Amino acid sequence: MVNIVKIVTDTTSDLPSEICKKLDISIVPYYLNYKRQSLKDRVDIKIEEYYKRLKNMEIPTTSVPSAGDILQTYKKIAKKGVKIISLHISSKLSGILSTANTAKNMFKNAEVHLFDSLTASGGLALQVIAAAKMAKEGESIKNILNRLKIIRDRIETFAILDTLEYLKRGGRIGKVESFLGSILNIKPIIKVIDGELRPFAKSRSISKAIDTVLENIKKKIKENVPIEIAIMHTNALKKAEELERKILEKFNCKEIITLVAGPAIATHTGPGGVGISYYPVIED
Repeated sequence: MVNIVKIVTDTTSDLPSEICKKLDISIVPYYLNYKRQSLKDRVDIKIEEYYKRLKNMEIPTTSVPSAGDILQTYKKIAKKGVKIISLHISSKLSGILSTANTAKNMFKNAEVHLFDSLTASGGLALQVIAAAKMAKEGESIKNILNRLKIIRDRIETFAILDTLEYLKRGGRIGKVESFLGSILNIKPIIKVIDGELRPFAKSRSISKAIDTVLENIKKKIKENVPIEIAIMHTNALKKAEELERKILEKFNCKEIITLVAGPAIATHTGPGGVGISYYPVIED
């Protein structure tokens, strides 16, 4: 009997189509709601068009895929013997895992395992990539899920924002609200802790904020321990390139990818920001 593991995620992973195609990853798109229009992220609207609208202050609301959307994706990849791991953004940041559970209960043709990444964007992407590589190598569902738990426990995700205005507008400010009293031009550093956005530090420039984050990471990583890294940016390529250059100077990078944060993330963080997700690669 065929025993194949397939990986499903959503557009908050910010994974580009070439990586998804190479690793056989299925993506369920979020929705962007512009007045009377409801557009599928990266399907009905491309990143370039989205950022053009954002620059012109056309700020959409976002909504999770429907259970029907997720069910349709499961049906497309389900064959006899197929098992599905459905990895998604933190359940504390979005309701997609609840919706995926509804789809799972509607679907009887394959074994579906839901996995809460407890992070977003690059942090989710790193978990999805690790799972997809193991699936392509023929690893069992048990081994993949066990490895995902280890990686999830090791991952740290930081975001350096140009402004908090978008988080505030989107109602995602939560425990970051303590930054709202900051003086003008302070750049907030946000960290994902236990699946939630938490204030980490403040800096007077993106460049100094990058240094603050990397020094914090450096204290935690033993010398020469390889790390997997995802760099994220919200239409801020030069800042992402500065971050990559500094990372390569300081760390032993096993693999590093750069992701353009799509609408499902950037609508809440705003343009002009950068982020980093990483985890140490320690053989167990």
